[in-house]
Amino acid sequence: MTLTTLIISIVAALFAGASALYARRQAQSALAAARIEEDRRLDELIPLITCTMEAGPGTYAIAVTLESQRPLTSCQVLILDDRVAFTEFFPKRPSGPDVSLAEFGPLEPGIVVRRPAFVSPSYRPSAVRCSIGCKGARGRRWTLTKMIDIPSQPPH
Repeated sequence: MTLTTLIISIVAALFAGASALYARRQAQSALAAARIEEDRRLDELIPLITCTMEAGPGTYAIAVTLESQRPLTSCQVLILDDRVAFTEFFPKRPSGPDVSLAEFGPLEPGIVVRRPAFVSPSYRPSAVRCSIGCKGARGRRWTLTKMIDIPSQPPH
């Protein structure tokens, strides 16, 4: 009888260990699925932003439009080329700190926001690379990189 009790106890302990291992693997699988789902949701929420450079008489402006439906609480554009900069005065080259960074937000869907820009006359690229930092509801943040086509030299 004692031997039977011992065997039953050993079998029960093996089943308990197997059950604990199975439960642990299930929890790990659930965590992995939750991470994948969160990444998918974040990918769906990435804002769709259109950036263009407009040329006017002796001037340039960078225009940003939010194409997606969720508004952004902030949007900053950082120009990644030192021969293109934001400026308040046309057509002078700006000076001082942060001339490569401009605030464009908060942004509402479909609204175009423009900031004056300077393109060095001796520099004729076809496009300029920019980094766009966005912040949405609940503090979600995204960083996008865009190439903005530069139109031909504006007339003076």
